Amino acid sequence: MFLAGIRKLYASLLNTQATVENTSDISIGKDKWIKWVDWDSNAVVCDIDVEITTTEPFWRYLETQCESACCGIGAYAFWTKDILNAKTLLGNPNIKNEFVDLKEKVEAINGNVVCSDYLNNLFDKNVFIQLLDHIISNL
Repeated sequence: MFLAGIRKLYASLLNTQATVENTSDISIGKDKWIKWVDWDSNAVVCDIDVEITTTEPFWRYLETQCESACCGIGAYAFWTKDILNAKTLLGNPNIKNEFVDLKEKVEAINGNVVCSDYLNNLFDKNVFIQLLDHIISNL
């Protein structure tokens, strides 16, 4: 009886581990993730801090999980409710257009890896564009 209980607990633990999401993926809702893609370490990295400047106040309102200096993109909350709350707190009626402009600038970058000291992260460019698309669709 005791061994059967241990086996059941062990099987449960194995099953739990198999269903845990990749901790590098970006959470955008309950059971919704942007799949993290590791960047090519030999790629040319393009800094996007200048492009992010107009949207920095919005990012600050999303920085609720930790500080970007510590956790990078993991410091930010990207669920719809978080994006809508940041939009309300910011009170900038042009924020969606600013993110659309940011996305266009990032898409125009000739390279596959972007970085931001402000966000404290390196990104595969397409992952960052997916994140921008998510933000834009929720604004």
